[in-house]
Amino acid sequence: MRCRFLSEWIRQAEQDAPKPMQGFAGFLRQDLDAVTACRTLSWSSGVVEGHVNRVKTLKRAMYGRASCEPLRTRILTQPSMPCSCKRAAAWRSLVTIT
Repeated sequence: MRCRFLSEWIRQAEQDAPKPMQGFAGFLRQDLDAVTACRTLSWSSGVVEGHVNRVKTLKRAMYGRASCEPLRTRILTQPSMPCSCKRAAAWRSLVTIT
């Protein structure tokens, strides 16, 4: 049902809207499957993006200070969030640091 309304909005925007809105509507049409999935599915990649952001922040903080091994150790042993301490402990028990 929502997809029908979105398709109708895209069609109207491509015909009647100002040029920037027409461009935006065109990009939505090109990736309509992903936009529809984003609106209808219950899962997201937010957790993964959060972990990627954490790793990049650690990498920037340690740039030029140490070799790759301390960075690897810090990434693998530091829990990502306080609420995930049980999962982090389980993860650490599975990962062996050489």
